Amino acid sequence: MAAIAAMRSALVRVGFSNEAAQAVYDDGITSVADLAYLKDSDIDGLCKSIRRPGGVIGGAPANQAPQADLGHKISGTAEMNLKLAASYARHLTNTSRELVPEAITLDNIRSIRELRDWQKEHSDPSTTPDDIIDTSDWPKTMQAISRHLGQYIGNKGVPLAYVVRREVGPKAGEPAAWMTKQKEMIDRAPINQPGGGYTDAFKIDNAKVFEVIADITRNKACWTFVKAAEADSDGRRAYLALYDQYLGPNRTSNSASEAENKLRDTVFKGQSKRFLFDKYINIHVQCHQILNDLVEHGHSGIDEGTKVRKFMDGIKTTQYESIKATILADPSGLGQDFSRVTTLYRDYIARLPGTVPEVVVSPVETEDETRKRKAGAGGAVEIRYYKSADYAKLTKEQKDYLREHRPKRGGGGGRGGGRGGGRGGGQNKKLKKMMQKVAQATVAAMHAEGQDDGTDDATVPADNRTNQHLTRQRRN
Repeated sequence: MAAIAAMRSALVRVGFSNEAAQAVYDDGITSVADLAYLKDSDIDGLCKSIRRPGGVIGGAPANQAPQADLGHKISGTAEMNLKLAASYARHLTNTSRELVPEAITLDNIRSIRELRDWQKEHSDPSTTPDDIIDTSDWPKTMQAISRHLGQYIGNKGVPLAYVVRREVGPKAGEPAAWMTKQKEMIDRAPINQPGGGYTDAFKIDNAKVFEVIADITRNKACWTFVKAAEADSDGRRAYLALYDQYLGPNRTSNSASEAENKLRDTVFKGQSKRFLFDKYINIHVQCHQILNDLVEHGHSGIDEGTKVRKFMDGIKTTQYESIKATILADPSGLGQDFSRVTTLYRDYIARLPGTVPEVVVSPVETEDETRKRKAGAGGAVEIRYYKSADYAKLTKEQKDYLREHRPKRGGGGGRGGGRGGGRGGGQNKKLKKMMQKVAQATVAAMHAEGQDDGTDDATVPADNRTNQHLTRQRRN
């Protein structure tokens, strides 16, 4: 009786009358687990049958006429709330929470609306990014694979990243401990059944995960370790094989040593165009990130004091000794704050005279590069002479482009035909005009200096025909 009353009270809380709530219970929805199995279409049919059941009311005395069953009123709001309650019940299942009627409240079911809409509107990625695998940073790579899986949703609406989490069991914590319900599902979705073995939903999702990981790694060297899980389409096994290979105890130690050695060996000897101070900072930040990413894989990471010490040890110039001394002598613990130390160095260097500014130079395209670029764009083609065989290979658009842009030939056209014709016709005309200008300038200069060129300026015009320097002289 207590279970009946608790379930009926839960339905009343979401807007059902006592009679309608009893009708829902009588229709077989006797627990929150039953409610979790209902789809929206099932709830539509359930409410319709309760509103207008048809038939007569049973149990009437024999001497009375049977009464028609007029059903029970269910508002549209109550029906929508029942759909939200079903979604909330599924979320409880997806986060390994206890399914109890007391959890069905208006506040709880309304909190699920955004997740419900997200699940309905979600679509899986259509392509796989090419930059997921970074062989120089496997902690980052494994995180990228997990994030990419989080963009797919599984059979029960859970992001597929839950399949590859390290811990099989759900992570402890109350719902408020998670920023999003999606992340809560990733950390708490059931992988094993209570009695042992994988859940049916996990089996379906696990096969889908393998296809995603295979798509990421198939053409990479790491495919060797994924391929072992191909026969069973075991996505979790494929992911853990990558993890053990590249982030196992030995590999983690090697990755940490590489980052620590880079911190030790990177030095800054002063501002230069090839190595600015910001680049020195970025190298240290990248190494810090690698070391911190290795913490969840068994490494101790790097503390703030060690960051600052290694950073200042690599500065090999006496020009910044004063700021170094200030940091070491600061009583407020400045030597334990890497971010503040780098800010102080930046400000100090910016105030120094002769500081080399960071100049970003845009690439300049040469004429030859411009010609080659145009030659491959649309109908554009390199403007030059083409042999018959090469010319025949050009497209119609390229031929039209060539006719429009190449220099016009002089004379009557044709290969060498007519005066000034042939390939050199246009060039001959240019040379002729240039010679005319030179001649006119020469004559003008002679007149200005009062020189006599053997002609009578009053009777013979000063033109090219009468210029002795530009006319063919007769032999004696």
